[in-house]
Amino acid sequence: MGTHFVVGLKKNAEPNLVLNHLFKYTSLQSSFAVNMLALDNGTPKVLSIRQALDIYIRFQESIITNRTKYDLKKALARIHILDAILTVADAIDETIHIIRSSKTNEEATKRLEERFHFDDDQCKAILDMQLRKLTGLEHDKYANEKSGLEEDCKKYNSILADKVVLEDTLISELESIKKSYGDDRRTEISDYDYDSSDEDLIPDREILVILTDAGYIKRVDPSEFKVQNRGGIGIKGMQTKDDDDVKILRHSKTKTDVLFFTNTGRVFRTRGYQIQEGSRTSKGVPIINMLNKMQKGELINSIISIDDYSDGHYLLFCTKKGIVKRCDVKDFENIQSNGKIAVVLRDGDELLDVKATDGNALVSLGSSEGKVCTFKEDAVRSMGRTAAGVRGMDIPDNERIVGVVTSIEGSKIFSLSENGYGKITDGTAYRITNRGGKGVKTIKAGEKNGGLVAIKTVHGDEDIIIITDHGTTIRSSLTQVNETSRATVGVKMITLRDKEHISSCSIEPSSQEYEAKEPVNENDSLPVDTDEDEKAMKELLKRAKSENPDDEE
Repeated sequence: MGTHFVVGLKKNAEPNLVLNHLFKYTSLQSSFAVNMLALDNGTPKVLSIRQALDIYIRFQESIITNRTKYDLKKALARIHILDAILTVADAIDETIHIIRSSKTNEEATKRLEERFHFDDDQCKAILDMQLRKLTGLEHDKYANEKSGLEEDCKKYNSILADKVVLEDTLISELESIKKSYGDDRRTEISDYDYDSSDEDLIPDREILVILTDAGYIKRVDPSEFKVQNRGGIGIKGMQTKDDDDVKILRHSKTKTDVLFFTNTGRVFRTRGYQIQEGSRTSKGVPIINMLNKMQKGELINSIISIDDYSDGHYLLFCTKKGIVKRCDVKDFENIQSNGKIAVVLRDGDELLDVKATDGNALVSLGSSEGKVCTFKEDAVRSMGRTAAGVRGMDIPDNERIVGVVTSIEGSKIFSLSENGYGKITDGTAYRITNRGGKGVKTIKAGEKNGGLVAIKTVHGDEDIIIITDHGTTIRSSLTQVNETSRATVGVKMITLRDKEHISSCSIEPSSQEYEAKEPVNENDSLPVDTDEDEKAMKELLKRAKSENPDDEE
């Protein structure tokens, strides 16, 4: 029956990659380099498979030919003896008389040769026989034997005279050996090169990469977050530890390079499928287990996806103190497992975010005090990896940059406040200033909505996924958010629980699936009726205007 092995995989493991590792690191697959150097008629040659088979076939044919010649010679010799036996059997009395009247074997041999015209071999065979071998029954046996040998000789002559018959004989004998000893192969012979990095086995699909403040990371399918009406309380998007908040939510694909930029200005790289997959509520795995060359105290502050390293593509870096730098993306095409320096930071500064650009984009920096500074990308010259950069926005010492966006991502700017209020404003409402300016207001910061926590560039028909510092996630359509002017409070995007604040958000392609209405519990989303929601929103806008008469310009 053989031995049966079962390999149990961890949850969300990629079976094909595990199989490839088994092929690569165990004896499940063995590779042999074949150097078919052989002697062909005394001459050393390096043979191909076809040449080796041709030589083998010629060798087997020569064996059959030599064997057939030997069998034919042996059969003819036996027929020669049988002819003598059958002859004396028909004249048995005379033969006995010759033998009994001869004084020696030599005399008997001579007299038999003279009488029957036998040669020495035939005479010897007759003299060595017992007389009982010449009875009638034995006569028939010898006659049948001679007839059979004559048939064999015809076959032997046919093999020696006809190439086709020789080949048929070889095929027949090989088939006979196969039938007697052949069985199904227990191994597979293949020239396929199994490689653990063979991405043909990995489906290329959309993923969301989620990272927490404590350094837990996972990838999930975006479809796990169904669309809800704006203002819902969201669903549980990640099981976080105590005092751990969701930090970064990024869109990528399984076969795309994912670059991880740390607060110290270093960059690491992996592929999307190499990030362990998790469910919507799973905790994830420590990122240090995946990027094991990270130093103590080093944190991931930005994650982006790159799949094009050609000319004309850049990476734009932004620090929390408003310093920006632009680099050619080709500088990051080769990144070793121990990482690479992406930007040299000034004392007390940290890298905030990185954007992929084409060299002609408009760049907008958003600060925690609710202002946005917009300038042309080419105002920042392309620099080397180790350059420190230049000032992108002038902010007070007690404020920080909370977001950087580009016009490549969309024509409108979505602003999200700490307490869950958001709004969409046309990008043209933000005048273009010189790099290093103080910026203009994008959201009216206050006790009600808190400070600015994120800005995103959108087209207005996407979905937004918002994650709170308690791990709650909501996915809503931006079509439910009306476009407003700068410096307004905005509308409620998510209903926060006590002491809960916005942690991160991500813009995703629009989805037409809506979450079915279900009973509400602590970890589930709150279904909102469309009509009731519209009424509530009108009332909310009316109250907001009355409380803040200078919201709109």
